[in-house]
Amino acid sequence: MRPVKAALLVLAGGLLLLAACNQTGGGTKVTVTLVSPLATGSPATATVVYQVGNGGWQLATQEAYGVYSFTLPPGEKRYGVAVNCLPGGMMLGTIGWGYVYQLTTDDTTTIRTSCLNISDLSLGRLSVTPKKASSDTGTYDRAWIYTDFTSNYSALGTSIDLTSTAGTNKDLLAIAYNSSYQPSNITRIVFERNLSVDKSGLAVDVTFTAADKPVGQSVSSFSIPADATNSYFGVGFASKKGVVVPQGAQAFSQPQLGSGDKGGGSYWVIPNTASGDLYIAEALAEKTSGAITYHLTQVKLFGPGPEDPLFQLPSSWFDPSVEEKTYPRFTGLNYNDPALIGYTFMVKLGGFTELIYVSRSWLGSATAYAVPDLSGASDFGGTKPLPGDPIEWSVAAVMASRPLGELVAAPTIALATPLPAIDGLSIRIASKEGSYNAPTP
Repeated sequence: MRPVKAALLVLAGGLLLLAACNQTGGGTKVTVTLVSPLATGSPATATVVYQVGNGGWQLATQEAYGVYSFTLPPGEKRYGVAVNCLPGGMMLGTIGWGYVYQLTTDDTTTIRTSCLNISDLSLGRLSVTPKKASSDTGTYDRAWIYTDFTSNYSALGTSIDLTSTAGTNKDLLAIAYNSSYQPSNITRIVFERNLSVDKSGLAVDVTFTAADKPVGQSVSSFSIPADATNSYFGVGFASKKGVVVPQGAQAFSQPQLGSGDKGGGSYWVIPNTASGDLYIAEALAEKTSGAITYHLTQVKLFGPGPEDPLFQLPSSWFDPSVEEKTYPRFTGLNYNDPALIGYTFMVKLGGFTELIYVSRSWLGSATAYAVPDLSGASDFGGTKPLPGDPIEWSVAAVMASRPLGELVAAPTIALATPLPAIDGLSIRIASKEGSYNAPTP
């Protein structure tokens, strides 16, 4: 499991919109809305179930396509919601992703969950050929090209087939490298805006010139615990219109704008940025103990101009206990930080992965949490691991510079683990991860 996954669990897969409680004489209504993670298109279908307090799971009422609701009885604030964007049938219930929210009405009464539906997207084809101007004496031989839907790479002079959502005002980012795709080998950056892409396809030549040589931005050193065995930072970029260069991780196969470790370093600046464009900076410290890995992480968003992220990781490791049951149970959820907003969990139960968000108010004074058994709920029947199935887990204490409501109401950056697109946001996370095999009853 990549460190970045554990670091960003608080935001993975779903968006919550903070709203005033819709109090009526009959209780409090909670609404669950499915949305597409892309700017266009409708969400996929899903199954939505809920629980009142710690009660059983039952189907929510479908009000319209992608809109579900349920009502909490008067006086009840605690509730759970689970969303399976790949409903059961033909064994599909045993694979995929589920999202679980354990919240209170003080957190939100409106949940928005991202469910990708490719079938109704309007997509266009691009054939992009990166070239070098004859007047450019710089040394580089290849390029990586990004759209809002795909990215790809090739040698200069070779066309690259890409897909973009169709429409006007589309972004295209082209980065030239020398010899290999490492941040230190970036030599040119071109950021084209306002392209028109339709289903019939578009041929684009990107010609790099000496004027496209990027400038660098320094990254200061940051402190890590004395017993940390590793450190890392990476910087990526997300345009307002959906082009994303991931900030990556040490084992990540796609390059970033810059990377380094606790000693600092630098990253390359994107030209032609505009309001709504954001840099994504992530730093972490790591230590291992047998099969267990610990991380301290900070993610910062800023833009449209560059800046030194000035990383400050959480001050202490997080070391809860894990009971290795069919559904893991975590104890010791008492991380001491005034900015704590809650805990997140990612568990892979055989072939099914659940991303779980538990607010501080839902836990109250409790310091333990058990992954719920959803196997009795409609379309969640295949989520129960069989004896011997691998179970991977990660638990994280999450601190943030903004309140939960503002975080979950924001549009997201389309990373593998989505982030809210909020300029100036800082998220700090202390996490622990490991694995075991499901026990025999």
